[in-house]
Amino acid sequence: MQQRIIQIGFLALFLLGVGLCFPPWHEWTPLAAMMNLDPVLVFGQWLSSRKIPAGLVQAGTVLAITLVLGRFFCSHICPLGTSMDAVSGIAASRKRSWEPPRSWRRGKYIFVLVLMVAAVLGQNLTHWGSPLSLAGRLYALLVWPFVHFLLQPTGLAQVLGVGAEPARIGQIGWLGVLLGLILGTAWLVPRFWCRYLCPTGAVLAVISRWSFLTRRVQASCSQCTLCSRHCPAGIAGPGNIPSGECLACRRCQDICPEQAVDWLPGRAREPEFWPRRRQIAGAAVLGAGLAWLNWSGLWAYRGEREKGQPLAETIIRPPGAVPEVVFLNLCVRCGACMRVCPTNMLQPQGLEQGMQGMFAPVAVSRRGPCRPECAACGRVCPSGAVRNLSVQEKMWAKMGTAMINQAACLAWEWDRACLVCDEACPYGAIDLRRIAGNDEAVPFVLEDRCTGCGACEHACPVQGRSAIEVSPSGNLRLGRGSYEQEGRRRGLSITRGERNKIPSEQPEDRDTGSEDELPPGFS
Repeated sequence: MQQRIIQIGFLALFLLGVGLCFPPWHEWTPLAAMMNLDPVLVFGQWLSSRKIPAGLVQAGTVLAITLVLGRFFCSHICPLGTSMDAVSGIAASRKRSWEPPRSWRRGKYIFVLVLMVAAVLGQNLTHWGSPLSLAGRLYALLVWPFVHFLLQPTGLAQVLGVGAEPARIGQIGWLGVLLGLILGTAWLVPRFWCRYLCPTGAVLAVISRWSFLTRRVQASCSQCTLCSRHCPAGIAGPGNIPSGECLACRRCQDICPEQAVDWLPGRAREPEFWPRRRQIAGAAVLGAGLAWLNWSGLWAYRGEREKGQPLAETIIRPPGAVPEVVFLNLCVRCGACMRVCPTNMLQPQGLEQGMQGMFAPVAVSRRGPCRPECAACGRVCPSGAVRNLSVQEKMWAKMGTAMINQAACLAWEWDRACLVCDEACPYGAIDLRRIAGNDEAVPFVLEDRCTGCGACEHACPVQGRSAIEVSPSGNLRLGRGSYEQEGRRRGLSITRGERNKIPSEQPEDRDTGSEDELPPGFS
């Protein structure tokens, strides 16, 4: 019972962190602190970026507890493990007819070796296996949008201040398949992911081999097998169990009718499920192969970009994102920045950069603009992939530059009076000018004033693809230092101000016509 209370408490804390990821409460959300408890995420960041990660203290604390209590994290803290227990509890009445071979338990050790080898070679792929990263995506990008959708008709969404319109999430099919498979396996076999695949469980299993307290079965055991039938790890029994496989939930101790199970100081049995030498070699080759496949894409590069280096046109990162190579290795794909974005601008990335970039946040301006007064994404980021900037400093964190497609623009191509992009821009980066052959003034982008916030692209009335779009050209990505100082050094002149006025030769009282004569896209 005590384990259940602690388990539910940590899950509630995690859900509270996800639920509070909206202004103004996002500054107090515990989500960032909890994400840094996963040692696999921290090790992946450390090995791939060669920099000391932000969560080293929290992850070190988890490892220290493991040295005393064993895999306490898996049974008491991990929100994904608690979610799988809930699924298994629903399916408890169903009789299981299949149990995987015991040798499958080597899978988690092989998986963590693959991830660590890839990280050493500069590719952090730990977000594919980290339970906290997976739980963040589950609750922030799947469960919460669904709950928000259900709250909308009741009016509670407006009362809570989380917005009237539910968030729409890109790549929701991939997310549903990945997370559905992980939770679905728990319906078939309790804690399937924890037993056979979880890389964090593998790391903690190795550490718990030297844990101070280990499970001991006394001579009073009647061999009723009640403990083995209720063990979530499928490993408990009359004798001592292999090192690292016990989740330290102590459920067997609570249900033992003879009180024959206890945790005492001592050395556990030697592990039975270490990978064989050929499996270790195969994991190293697979990790190196995954790292090479990610680096071999056209969009991948090392260090500074060379002139003419191709880049994915749609990859626009949140304001304050560190340089791309470091960003991809630091970002844990927890979904916190996407959850906190008030305009639904930030979306999970697809396969534009292969497996390495998948589920990382990208700015989709057509969904919503980046508000000048908002810097929430940096405040909730647990890893430093998006820097925590003040609103003034964030204004200089140039995301990209707006570019006009003249063939689609109502003013350029249709010669219609359209001022929408100019009116929407909060930085006065649109200049209306007269040109030969057009009766109406047409928009030009002032690149030195544009921050790439996407307000113009979001507001453009052209149906389908916008006539003005933000590209990553000219973006400003700094790992440290002042964005404002660097922006001024590069000749930027970014200020909040009124929109540019139409040239004075245009009569101010010009009749724009009736509603029926408005250009396409207006109502």
